Amino acid sequence: MSTRIGVVIGRFQVPRLAQHPGYRALLAHVAHENDAVLVVLGEAPRPDQRNPLSFRHRQAMFAEEYPTFRVRPLPDESSDAAWVRHLDELLTQVQRAEAPATVRLYGGRASFLDTYLRHGGQFATAALPDLTSPHHCATDIRRRIGQAQRSSVGIR
Repeated sequence: MSTRIGVVIGRFQVPRLAQHPGYRALLAHVAHENDAVLVVLGEAPRPDQRNPLSFRHRQAMFAEEYPTFRVRPLPDESSDAAWVRHLDELLTQVQRAEAPATVRLYGGRASFLDTYLRHGGQFATAALPDLTSPHHCATDIRRRIGQAQRSSVGIR
């Protein structure tokens, strides 16, 4: 039997996933539909206002809050086509390691799915229904983190 791997891609720039009902709903939905979950974290070249938390911080957050999920980085690229190519390379490696396995990428509102398909992404995709209210936006949380000292106890 083939292992079903659900893939979630995002920045997840919040100090705790429990603070964001939308993230929790997304992750629960993908976990329910699959045997395994892979979280691919976008990685900016350096921290900034929009990306204040490092990959290591977010990886540790997932290890603590979702210990069965696998987490991998995906560096930002200079073009969408290069980003899609590198994502497919990563997913091919994961699929081969779990063979036999099927891989499906999940995306919500304003997600990467259109870009992925437009640039020749090779894996199956699934558009998620709106799982939360529009008031569950991580932008304000990211803004507060970016203004705080990253080494503070409140961050991790």
